[in-house]
Amino acid sequence: MSGVRVLVCCIHDSPAHPGGPQPVHSCRSASMTIAYSVAALSIAGLCFVMFRSFLEVLGMPRLEEREIGAREEWPSLCVVVPARDEALTLGPALRSLLASGYPSLEVVLVNDRSTDSTGDVMEALALEDARVCVVHVKTLPPGWLGKLNALRVGTERSQSTIMLFADADVLYGPDTLQRAVAWLEDERLDQLALLPGLRSQSVFAEAVIGHFGAFFMGVFRPSRVNRDDPDAFVGVGAFNMVRRSTFERTEGWEWLRLEVADDVGLGYLLSRHGAKARFGTAISGLALEWYPSVAAMVRGLEKNLYIVGTGARLPYALLMVVGLLIPPVAILLSLVAQWHALWGAALVLSLSSTRYAKMVGSSPIAGAISPFCGPLIAWAVWRSAYRCWRSGFV
Repeated sequence: MSGVRVLVCCIHDSPAHPGGPQPVHSCRSASMTIAYSVAALSIAGLCFVMFRSFLEVLGMPRLEEREIGAREEWPSLCVVVPARDEALTLGPALRSLLASGYPSLEVVLVNDRSTDSTGDVMEALALEDARVCVVHVKTLPPGWLGKLNALRVGTERSQSTIMLFADADVLYGPDTLQRAVAWLEDERLDQLALLPGLRSQSVFAEAVIGHFGAFFMGVFRPSRVNRDDPDAFVGVGAFNMVRRSTFERTEGWEWLRLEVADDVGLGYLLSRHGAKARFGTAISGLALEWYPSVAAMVRGLEKNLYIVGTGARLPYALLMVVGLLIPPVAILLSLVAQWHALWGAALVLSLSSTRYAKMVGSSPIAGAISPFCGPLIAWAVWRSAYRCWRSGFV
């Protein structure tokens, strides 16, 4: 009967006997203890990820610290820029590239079936500067993704010693190319990937982008490539510099023709053939607006985040979604329940993120709110998984 009395007490929120044990309070106390423990552990986990991302960026070499040095002759450099419907950003980006002052430069622009005035912008630049060559892709060969085919076409048109595969919206500093090539030559590298400074018109979007970048850096630790880890590889779509002789020893773009993450795929392809790579930052030497708004970022990430981030494995996607959701919920719960110790942890997390934001060229305000933007990334992961499911990929 005692078991029944306890059950009734729990239902009616009254003690089994006057002056006796308080089972409801015990249940509540146990629940609150569990909730507090989960909240504390989740915030600690997010602190750990942020701390690792902070160390990742702190330990990465910086392009701005590289010396150009005096050279009798610079190796020839070809910048391959594939673009599709990017007429609005293409002009300023390419003008900054052509103004960089590299002494032996060619630029191959590949217009990948654009429906806007991208091709016209390219042709106008080619008329202004003899270093620019334009290739128009009219049809996509079977079994190829558009960007991979554009990269293949651009590579075949070039004969330079060094190739730089870059996005069409990247702004270049005046000596960025010289510093990068000097770095590649001085350390006899086969690949150099550089992380640009990311900008956005929206502070909130910049915060979400910062959270995504910190999560990526803290979980995947791409700087392992700088320690010559045999299993590590890296690629950055904004700036992937490759030695042609090394690339020609690989299977080439044909091997990557259906790879949705072409930049990281290139890094993996090179690593399979023993390429020596480095991953650095170029916060003041390269700049790009990745996404102008949170909505644009979610739409952009849903194209391949599920495949790239989880390997198209649903359990991994669920784990990632939960991992992104729990810490902000825990922080909100700590405010409601007045768990002051967790308030302090959240404050430290926010201040640390502000410092991280400064290191990667983001605004302090975006850095302060960045740790609490996980649910938006989780939403992008879920939308990406759903999109793949609808298309029959999973």
